[in-house]
Amino acid sequence: MCNLKLTLKSARVATNFISLRRWHSLCIEAGAVKMLLNATTAVSTPAILLVPYGEHHVLRYHEWMKSPDLQELTASEPLTLEEEYEMQKSWQTDHDKLTFIACHPLPSSVSGDDEIIASQGCDTPEKMIGDVNLFLRLAYELDGEGEEMLDRPYVRGEIELMIASPSDQGRGFGKATLLAFLQYINSHTADILDQYKSHSPDGAGKAMGGLVLVSKINKTNVKSQKLFESVGFDQVGKEDYFGEIELKLAGGMDGVKTVDGWREVSAGMETNGHGKRQGFLAWKWVAVDAVTISRAKVMGLDPGSKPRCRRGQRIPPAMSSRPTMLPILDGLTCAESYCLVGIAVLVTGCILFFAKRCRNIPSFAAQDRTTVTEKGRINSRNDPPNTSTILGSVGTLVDFDWKTTEPLKLRPFKPKYHLTMALEKTDVNNFIVMDKNYLDRVTLRRRVISEYPSTVIGHLEGSRPAVKELYNFLMDGLLPVRWPQMFQRSNGQLNNLVTGHSLPISCPESSTEALTQIGNNLDEDFLILLPSDDGDSYTLRAFATCFPSGFDASKKLGLKLRDIHGPVPKYMAILNKSMDRYFSALEVGKFKKRLNWSVMTNDELFTPFEITHFHSGKHTNADHPAGLQVENTYQRTEMQSLFRLPQSGAIVFVIKTYMYPIQEVKDDGYGEELATAIEGLQQGNVPEMFFYKRHYLAQIFSINEEGWLFTEA
Repeated sequence: MCNLKLTLKSARVATNFISLRRWHSLCIEAGAVKMLLNATTAVSTPAILLVPYGEHHVLRYHEWMKSPDLQELTASEPLTLEEEYEMQKSWQTDHDKLTFIACHPLPSSVSGDDEIIASQGCDTPEKMIGDVNLFLRLAYELDGEGEEMLDRPYVRGEIELMIASPSDQGRGFGKATLLAFLQYINSHTADILDQYKSHSPDGAGKAMGGLVLVSKINKTNVKSQKLFESVGFDQVGKEDYFGEIELKLAGGMDGVKTVDGWREVSAGMETNGHGKRQGFLAWKWVAVDAVTISRAKVMGLDPGSKPRCRRGQRIPPAMSSRPTMLPILDGLTCAESYCLVGIAVLVTGCILFFAKRCRNIPSFAAQDRTTVTEKGRINSRNDPPNTSTILGSVGTLVDFDWKTTEPLKLRPFKPKYHLTMALEKTDVNNFIVMDKNYLDRVTLRRRVISEYPSTVIGHLEGSRPAVKELYNFLMDGLLPVRWPQMFQRSNGQLNNLVTGHSLPISCPESSTEALTQIGNNLDEDFLILLPSDDGDSYTLRAFATCFPSGFDASKKLGLKLRDIHGPVPKYMAILNKSMDRYFSALEVGKFKKRLNWSVMTNDELFTPFEITHFHSGKHTNADHPAGLQVENTYQRTEMQSLFRLPQSGAIVFVIKTYMYPIQEVKDDGYGEELATAIEGLQQGNVPEMFFYKRHYLAQIFSINEEGWLFTEA
């Protein structure tokens, strides 16, 4: 995408065009190129058309992925439509993904090599067949004993291909898509590697090897195996834990077959600022005035974002903030178009001069991502700028007063319970929460750590880099920036102005001390997971958990996800593979959260030993202690957040615990919802969860017109 903005005006096709390469050369000279490698590129063969994944594709893609069969085949969790749009954006901007939508081939009447060509809707949703993706990550060659050689890195590219349209399956489109995609990768291998390395924290400064292409396919999917084998992939190793086999392109990129009639054409993918698009290349180019240009961000642009490079082009940092313009190209001769481009570049310079005097307007995307969950005001254009950290931009809460900030009221009750990951989006500004309970909570945490140190603090060998990375981010990058009223830096120390204690800003040499300081100063529990040594799942390697509920982390240390969740009914059958896949695919900078709930017979926060889960499906008299009163019962809810550390690659699981008296739940009007949710535990996909979560109260509540009524079991 050039910084000379293109908008969709109508479905009528322009009749005069500017050479694509000439257009890009002009943009490069102006310092205006800003794109991912294939953001505006389509690939055409006589048998298939591959186009960038655009917003106009999302609705049909979303409908495809509602299919349980496709979810199973692709090991995917169902997404909301909003999440699907976010996913589409990430696929167009992320450095470690390469995605095309597969469509029916161009009509034979369409021609034009590297020019913007008229094709009248060849990538409209009804033309969609499926998609093909390349996911990149850093990997290491193995020695004779299967150990990673850290001095021998390379880029691993995993290909995923899906022909989703049932009417198009079995017609050869899968092979046509794969061959066209492989030739595109082969033609741009150097650019792909350069783009990945220049944007990836784990690739920066490393002399990496080449690109190795693989595909992982379920052992029962014989057709897909044969498809990849037919184009040069061979199986390596044995079936893994997920029941998948890995195939690797034999001979590397030299083994890629040439496709007759293969060519790159301009897709020119760009939105009109409202998330709507016309068909493939069916556009008119229009001009905008200086007022529109000065409001580029309001139109959905983000002049402050990092520039993306096409085919290895480097863009000076100063160019990343240039505003955007639109040339008039519709109905003009090429000479006139060239002239207008020159004028556009000159106007861009003028706009740069005046832009410094224009106030910055936050992009809609930035506004949407930030959820203010605390009392206080996040930095806006009149406040000091946000601070960039390894996990995103941290905003300062201005005039925040923890002493008057009420705890969040969370009522995550559902009439029917289904065991799912149930993840929602959150961000770096909201996975830690401060409120008026902070001082009491951290005081209790200090006492718990003092009395039960080996139960609430622990780590294994090899976890040091992750502990250090988390500690430094929290104590230097987050707390003093987000809450300067509570935490201040001074002479290498972080002063906790609430408790009066000080701690080192830099991670202590002892991981135990580092985890203790985290537990002493934050009202959240932390669990750090790293890839298992055998590459199968993730393993708990370190923790600081002062407020567990029937969970002794010290006994889970060193266990894999599925073993940690062993007591959860039907975890293995429903969530095991999805959880492992999700952890492996979680990207740096992406934060997720989920909520759970239970009902407790006391308000104790530290309860690692007392609760035993029963899910045999049978009740006993012990399930219903006599004399239970509503004033002695509490809703316990955990807000659980999940994110990846960029350097160590560790997954951090963060838990904030809330306790609400049941009487408060009733007074707030949620009594009936809670009772219905308790009954609904038996009505979802895991009826056994009723006994697992009952915590003494599963069948002793019923509702009458006056509210809560206790009944005999």
